Amino acid sequence: MANATLGGCLTRQLLVRAVHSIELPPWAVPFFVVGLWVLVSTLIAWMAGHIALLSRFPPVNEALMERFHFASGYMRLVHFGNALFVGIGPRGLHLAPNALFRPLLFRGVPCIPWPELTCIRPRADGFRGWFWGSKFEIRSLNLRFTLYGNPGRSVEAVLQSFARLTAGTERDAPARASLS
Repeated sequence: MANATLGGCLTRQLLVRAVHSIELPPWAVPFFVVGLWVLVSTLIAWMAGHIALLSRFPPVNEALMERFHFASGYMRLVHFGNALFVGIGPRGLHLAPNALFRPLLFRGVPCIPWPELTCIRPRADGFRGWFWGSKFEIRSLNLRFTLYGNPGRSVEAVLQSFARLTAGTERDAPARASLS
């Protein structure tokens, strides 16, 4: 009897009694589970910056050149292990948690225009490349995210081609102006 009142045993007994004293009707359990899922998915989306992305960059319906349904990466402090959707389109990067982890109240996949994205750290080659992904930043929102593997490399490649395209047009502009 003395052992039952010492340490965590008393706390455990109190918790068990408190849980057993709550009587939920059986029909309320699904509503409780759905409500909890809505709350948790909204909180995760808010922490990851998905809601800020949606408010700044609305979804765009366009044909995607590449899509990765189970990409891994970090958005702010939230790690999405095989739970990110990454789409590469002509207008921009489509980035959001997978459909299961998107909040019910804030649906959609934001389209981040390519000029808004900056590659902070390209994916390293060799051994470090296994652990370090490609790190990107959206300066207007001060939002940083990391993509691992092929999605990160694909976004890097598009940003590099976009930079070359922009640099090429800026270099050629004075030459064209002098010709006309």
